Amino acid sequence: MHCQSVALARYAGKLGGFYPEDPVQALIVDEAIESLNELMAVAPKRYERVHAETTILFVFYKKVMILICSAHKTENICPPLSSPDADELLKLRKEFQAGPMTKFANFFEDLIQQNGGVGFASTPSIADLTLWGTVKSIRTGDWTGIDAT
Repeated sequence: MHCQSVALARYAGKLGGFYPEDPVQALIVDEAIESLNELMAVAPKRYERVHAETTILFVFYKKVMILICSAHKTENICPPLSSPDADELLKLRKEFQAGPMTKFANFFEDLIQQNGGVGFASTPSIADLTLWGTVKSIRTGDWTGIDAT
């Protein structure tokens, strides 16, 4: 069994044709994914007990669907000294949207525009899918306190 979502996505992307062979294009895809991970890392969140995490990725490789599943269990994610209450979390998320989130969104838009305005690379990539998942999560209201418009 293997872990680490980006490593699994890169592996699946190579198998399924969603990871560029060109080294510069691959660099841009990796840059975008790691920047999205950095954005998620600085996003205000509430810390809770976590009992299991499972990542499932479906990939089409030579017309065969491959299921990559990474699962690991943790007894607890060590919280900071205090976790924000609901009102504080909303305040922190509004500040996050006005600052780091806007900065990262502009960075992503610049990367996409530098490549012709369609995606991060010259062909659809795992970075595009990662960004799509993040945007979908925001637009469906998973990020309480973030304006999805």
